[in-house]
Amino acid sequence: MKFRVIFAAGLDLSTGDKSPLFFCTTMNVDNVKVLVNQYLSELGSEYYLVDVTVSAKNKVTVTIDHDNHLAISDCVKLSRWLDAQFDREQEDYELEVGSPGIDQPFKVDRQFVKNAGKEVSVVLKNGQKVEGALVALQNDQVVITRTQKVKLEGKKGKQTVTEELCFPLEEVKETKLIIKF
Repeated sequence: MKFRVIFAAGLDLSTGDKSPLFFCTTMNVDNVKVLVNQYLSELGSEYYLVDVTVSAKNKVTVTIDHDNHLAISDCVKLSRWLDAQFDREQEDYELEVGSPGIDQPFKVDRQFVKNAGKEVSVVLKNGQKVEGALVALQNDQVVITRTQKVKLEGKKGKQTVTEELCFPLEEVKETKLIIKF
């Protein structure tokens, strides 16, 4: 599930006024990251920043997540709070706050922790694709287990074999959840 909350006005919709703690005069990735991390740290350690982008046309996209469950209301509250931190009279922008989509590649280490035990697809930079259950991200390696039926030499029929595979993070192009319906 992916949430998207977009606010284009610089108004706190819950109170009807604009009373920010402070204004940022420059809309850039670093400033937005500092603000988002400040806000999330007040909510608790279960919340974390996944990504921030600022386009040339000042479209600010913030992606956050939670170790267990991220509610749309979490995205709405952050969006309203962030909107109050910037002065629209100094800079015009579009703000979008959301969760990472289940079809999106992992961007931060905590996504590997959150999704341990789930089926993932790992695509290596050489083009090889491997699927299996995510064990962990440890020592800068993506670790998965893969169970498959193989014909063993000298044996009748196929045997189920489980193997643990490790891929250095620098060789991994992307890791994504496998979505099963």
